[in-house]
Amino acid sequence: MPEDYYKTLGVTPVATAEEIKKAWRKQVLIWHPDRNDDPLAVEQFRRITVAYEVLSDPVKRRDYDRNAIAYSHRPDQFQNHYLEMRLNKSIVKVCEEFELSLVYSGEGRYLRKPDMGNFYITGRPYVTFSEVNRSGFLVRETCIRYVLSARKPGNYFIRQASIKVNGKEILSNSLQVEAINNQCYFSGDPVADGIPCKLSLWYDADRYGSHRRFTINTRHTVFIPRSHRAEVYHDIGRGLKIIFTLWGLILAIIIHRNILLGIACGSAYGALMAYVMYAIARIKPYFYYSMQYSVVREYLEQDYHPYPPSDRLPGSRWIYFFRRLWI
Repeated sequence: MPEDYYKTLGVTPVATAEEIKKAWRKQVLIWHPDRNDDPLAVEQFRRITVAYEVLSDPVKRRDYDRNAIAYSHRPDQFQNHYLEMRLNKSIVKVCEEFELSLVYSGEGRYLRKPDMGNFYITGRPYVTFSEVNRSGFLVRETCIRYVLSARKPGNYFIRQASIKVNGKEILSNSLQVEAINNQCYFSGDPVADGIPCKLSLWYDADRYGSHRRFTINTRHTVFIPRSHRAEVYHDIGRGLKIIFTLWGLILAIIIHRNILLGIACGSAYGALMAYVMYAIARIKPYFYYSMQYSVVREYLEQDYHPYPPSDRLPGSRWIYFFRRLWI
């Protein structure tokens, strides 16, 4: 059955051209991807754009109305709507990434997500649409994919999600995930019981609207397992850098030297002391070794970048470099 373009725009079949235009503008302000971060905003924006293109053209609107009348006498062929949750792994290590997918028939429906409080969410979900054969019918299917990682060891239940179709609530299945201990990446300690290191990566994703091309910057956070001992040494190293940077600033003021030079020398000396401490304690420094983590390297090979895209933030590479010096 063809989509109800009048319902998509929120107008009646007897709406005037001016009413249709006003309704379209209102929907654009709500669903434009530059203004709405909802994962379904791109698809909803496409739907309202197609609806407006048809209803704003008198000839296309007349043909659409004729087809709608012809289809109105046919029963709805597909009634068995569904919502499924799927995992690509059921046993994971702490901070190890795995995927949770929500798959349901149709598109743009009201969706209540399951509680994911026991897991880190690495970024915005990935949304895809496809045509699938379901019980002999060609069905428009939506897949929302989350990349998660467990916060700590344990057995966790991912409770049911739900969608509403024609006022009726449809529940999904429940899932179970077992999280086991992971080894600390920075020290080799057998248990990663500290706060993990968070490394943000960015990706330029090109998307296409009906009238123009636009780009969104997708941010993905990698959680690197770390023991409490490594966490303490990293905090001490950060403190040394801050203390010696301030010391260089104060010393430059006292001896009437260039302040920036004093800050640079103090920061470099603090970094040297921190790395000496790391070598004695046999702890990998965060600055270099976080980029060597296997998961990070996989994303870098997929054209992710360790700094925000330069087209959105001029000089972002230098800002990223100096920011990491303090970590």
